[in-house]
Amino acid sequence: MRKFIWWGTGIAIALWSIVAFIAYSLIDLFGSSAAGMSNVPGFTPDPYSFGWFADALHSLGLSVVFLVWLVGALGILAGAGIGHAVSGGRRTSLPERRSWGSSIPSNPPAATGHRDHGHRG
Repeated sequence: MRKFIWWGTGIAIALWSIVAFIAYSLIDLFGSSAAGMSNVPGFTPDPYSFGWFADALHSLGLSVVFLVWLVGALGILAGAGIGHAVSGGRRTSLPERRSWGSSIPSNPPAATGHRDHGHRG
């Protein structure tokens, strides 16, 4: 289930990015052409003229598209994170100790306080 959530998230962000790229391209095309129509080559646009407003709206529109894409992508990732946290249970206990292929159990030695070093004395 968790793999499905993250695969779906990747696809959703890819589609969201395509939509944002199309919006960015349209605003860039129409905004730059509108700003370029009223400008005289070699001169800066007069303040508060049509070219000045068109250039300002063009820049603002491109920034807004990026911010909307960023908020949407973060929303998609937040939804995926919540879905990941809700789906599937957590392990409540540690896994049991296992031997590394030996027939001798891997439990720790009992603490008896008596040390036998293999000799009597």
